[in-house]
Amino acid sequence: MISFCGMDCEHCDAFVATKTCDSRLRLMVAQDWSKIYGRAFTAEEVNCGGCTCVGTHGIYCDTMCRVKPCCQEKKLPHCGYCDAFPCEKLEEIFAFYPDAKQRIRESMEESGKD
Repeated sequence: MISFCGMDCEHCDAFVATKTCDSRLRLMVAQDWSKIYGRAFTAEEVNCGGCTCVGTHGIYCDTMCRVKPCCQEKKLPHCGYCDAFPCEKLEEIFAFYPDAKQRIRESMEESGKD
């Protein structure tokens, strides 16, 4: 399950914590996000069913992410389909999750779009 930015939701701790109802992992994610994003997160805010799925999304993805609304506005399955790929919004994500860029490229190759 690839997110708009290329992260693999199945390996995202917020997704795993939600899927498994793991409150300890939720707390760890909240602490990590608080350090990374300079905003205090609570364990209760760590609930995500996957970036591109209908349903529950994490507070970061719903209110702080600049990539998700961009893809939604352009009606793209992920950033690899964008003419501006990779843009500065993505470079911010790739700084923390370098595998996301490769995942998008692999997805494009698999779909024959690259």
